[in-house]
Amino acid sequence: RGDKLRILGDEAFRNCQGLEGLVLPNGLLTIKSWCFRDCKAMKAIVIPDTVVTNEVGAFANCSALLTAKIGKGLTYLAGAGDGHGPGGLYFDGYGVFSGCAALTNVEISAKVTRIEGGAFYGCKALPKIAIPNEVREIKGYAFAEWVILKEVAIGDNVRLIGNNAFYNDAQLETLRLGANVQTIQGE
Repeated sequence: RGDKLRILGDEAFRNCQGLEGLVLPNGLLTIKSWCFRDCKAMKAIVIPDTVVTNEVGAFANCSALLTAKIGKGLTYLAGAGDGHGPGGLYFDGYGVFSGCAALTNVEISAKVTRIEGGAFYGCKALPKIAIPNEVREIKGYAFAEWVILKEVAIGDNVRLIGNNAFYNDAQLETLRLGANVQTIQGE
């Protein structure tokens, strides 16, 4: 049952090639860096509402992952780090869901206010993404390298879109900017 489990540590299940399904228990608070990285058979993840911390690359390169539901406890989606904590100053390719090439459905909780750099880098199968109104910042490379992305709707409270946030999204046809976007950064 895992009712007392609070923290899943760094690389705890990394490279568990046969792990297909996962039910994270309510009461879990933290998913540490690279916890499930390279779990190539995992197909779905539901992050419970009790999780308040997610770190760099927690689900990176889970190449069979189709759906991700992000609980209401998270206020940010971890991105690339530089040794100064989550969402550091440069992109190193390991956002929380980076490299999840089969991901076709993402539900971002309305509690999320920040999407860190590279959070969804290389999610090649998502045709569209809706950024909730509560999000205020989208960091660099957050949605870069999406092969079939055609439509992006950005919520009204987003003020900053970081450098190369949609880099190499060659099929992008429609970008709906929220009413309060103030800055879209270049390189």
